[in-house]
Amino acid sequence: MGPPLKIQIEQKTKEVQKLRNELEEEMDREMRPLLETMESQLDKLTMKELAEARSKKKVSPGIRETFQLLHFVLDDPTPHPRDSDDWRRLGFDHKLVERMKTYDRDDVKDVVFRKLEIFVAEPDPDLEPPAKGEFGDIVVAKVALKWMRALYAYSSLAFFALRAKAAQAAEPKTAQVKSEKRHWFPIASTLELDPQRPTPVRLDGVDLVVWQVPGEEDAEDEGWRVMSDACPHRLAPLSEGRIEPTTKCLQCAYHGWEFNSEGHCTKIPQVEEAAAEKMRQNSRSQVRSFPTKIAMKLVWVWLGESEPQGHPKDLVKGSHLESEFEVAGTYTRDLPYGYDSLVENLIDVSHVPFAHHGLQGTRDDAVPVSMTIPEMKSSNEHGEILSFTFWDRTMGMRREAQFSLRSPFFFFYLGEFKGDGDNLEFKKFSERRGSTEPDGKPRFRLNCACVPVAPGWSRLILANASRGGQSGSILPPWAIHLLSNRFLDSDLAFLHYQERKLRAKAAGPDGWSSAYYMPGESDRSIGAWRQWLAKEKARCVDPEVPLPPSPLAREDLLNRWEQHTASCRHCREAFSNMELVQKAAAALFLVGLAGAQTQLAPTFLSLPSELLGALGMAGTEFLKQEFRFRDYEHFKT
Repeated sequence: MGPPLKIQIEQKTKEVQKLRNELEEEMDREMRPLLETMESQLDKLTMKELAEARSKKKVSPGIRETFQLLHFVLDDPTPHPRDSDDWRRLGFDHKLVERMKTYDRDDVKDVVFRKLEIFVAEPDPDLEPPAKGEFGDIVVAKVALKWMRALYAYSSLAFFALRAKAAQAAEPKTAQVKSEKRHWFPIASTLELDPQRPTPVRLDGVDLVVWQVPGEEDAEDEGWRVMSDACPHRLAPLSEGRIEPTTKCLQCAYHGWEFNSEGHCTKIPQVEEAAAEKMRQNSRSQVRSFPTKIAMKLVWVWLGESEPQGHPKDLVKGSHLESEFEVAGTYTRDLPYGYDSLVENLIDVSHVPFAHHGLQGTRDDAVPVSMTIPEMKSSNEHGEILSFTFWDRTMGMRREAQFSLRSPFFFFYLGEFKGDGDNLEFKKFSERRGSTEPDGKPRFRLNCACVPVAPGWSRLILANASRGGQSGSILPPWAIHLLSNRFLDSDLAFLHYQERKLRAKAAGPDGWSSAYYMPGESDRSIGAWRQWLAKEKARCVDPEVPLPPSPLAREDLLNRWEQHTASCRHCREAFSNMELVQKAAAALFLVGLAGAQTQLAPTFLSLPSELLGALGMAGTEFLKQEFRFRDYEHFKT
């Protein structure tokens, strides 16, 4: 004879309660994070995309609403549904809705569990929900636990199936805005890229690799390709690989997979060729290759999903860069402040006498700056989309110049100095840039490509143009780059910290107007740029995305090696040559020292060898340091 009925009921009640507790603990531990993630993804899907996902059996009918229901059960402090119509829309009949209005929180949870069971496990649709006050059966509790686990597994699959779709529908925090996607991005200089190796570049937070296909140097695009910097096999960076000369393909250094200029996989060494051929037909074996153009000696890439529009060379129609001048030299540097701050600084004409004292004029050049009211047009239009004229003084001469923004990422200055070309400061400036004029009149030209890289990072490409595309500078490219490094170092630190102070002080993306105090006429260009940026919705980084932490050491903030040298073939080659010279100088020093110690060589030979060797080692070490880091301290200038 078994225990009394009362005891049996108590035992069964305890078992049911134990299973209830287990179920709720499992939900809190495993389901809640998944539900929150899944719901955030599903909320970003359009109704059309959701319908497509349902039709492909990737998500069960009502699962989106069910997740909202679960959040009501888990998190809503009120015990009753907010809106009866919402419950009916989910498939709850009228009588059930009215009954649920009298339920307490646990009763509502029971109903939701039973409804979820229908969604996931598809049991008998005629199952009746428990009446108010019913504890249910231990079998029901076990079934609830079973389908709750099934829901967890199903939801995981649904989440991964929908994640890619949701990512496309959602606006990523660091995504470029629509106006930028309608433009060509300048990404690198063909004069600085090494054609013998793949080069990593980052653009708008996206890692890309640039490489040149051997044998296609005479093609219109000179054989340059821009592709995603990740091998589809195991996501190793393709920029760490090599260009295979026999196949003219980009080879991944991890497992040897190869990809042609279109991004198609051409070799999988780990399997037999017959099997590899089938594997290569799968679209997942491909690397995305982006449309690429060459203009003004720069590599331009189209990141938009739409078909490319126009050609980058159209940006300079009607300007000096279309007819008289060609790009003769470039200088590229990644900078630890954002694209909007980079352009803002480059169109701030009044900072030059102070920020670049001794590099382009001096502090004594500072005079009141006159400026026209900037004109703004839509970035969809051709020609000047933001322009102004200003009058100032630099290098001891008055200057009149025009600024012309031709795309969100490319602009130039064109001006004339009102003075004597015999000015010593200007002669130095001209020799450095190789900008000589047939008529002897001193002129000012500055061509800039400004590239968004990532939050708190941008890339500047300076393009020096001359008649016929021949550099008139007596200096080699690496020496010009060292001077350019010094020039950008002179305002790099306070631009980096200024951006962070603006972010902290500004209330919202347009808070610059209240954070900045700009009463002068020379500040018109700054206000115009910020207004144009907001109007075009061309912010490259969402203001809500946090900036990376500032480097603790100045060596990291002004790191010339990472920001320029490592990706410049001229500077890398010069650095390698200096290492060879340094080794030769060390050998000369040791030979002289050995000759003096052993008296095998007379003093008049050994002593000069020691001195020349020591000077050679010290001199090359000094120059090598210029490629790595050199601090800039304004109080010493």
